[in-house]
Amino acid sequence: AFLAMGTACRHDILPYCVLLNERCTLDRVGLFKSGRTPDEADCLDEFYSRQCMGNGATYLRRVEFEDPHAWFADEVRRFFEAREAMRDCRPLAPYSKKEVAV
Repeated sequence: AFLAMGTACRHDILPYCVLLNERCTLDRVGLFKSGRTPDEADCLDEFYSRQCMGNGATYLRRVEFEDPHAWFADEVRRFFEAREAMRDCRPLAPYSKKEVAV
């Protein structure tokens, strides 16, 4: 996760995402720089859109994977396991498909 321009953060941020102005969106530039293709980024974007958007996303404790072998599944699973293990779990920053201008 990446916090843009010293953004104050009161939420947990999804893996491979950026937070700016209370909006969490996919860090496509970071994914590209780490060797991921646009198709792989689109796959994660669709997953987050299905699982991590909407009013209930703030309280999400786990996610279900349609493809448990997707390239991002292990990291997202570790994120939610670590989040669940914390005594004082912070709210999850809801995912937004709209690009965040930096």
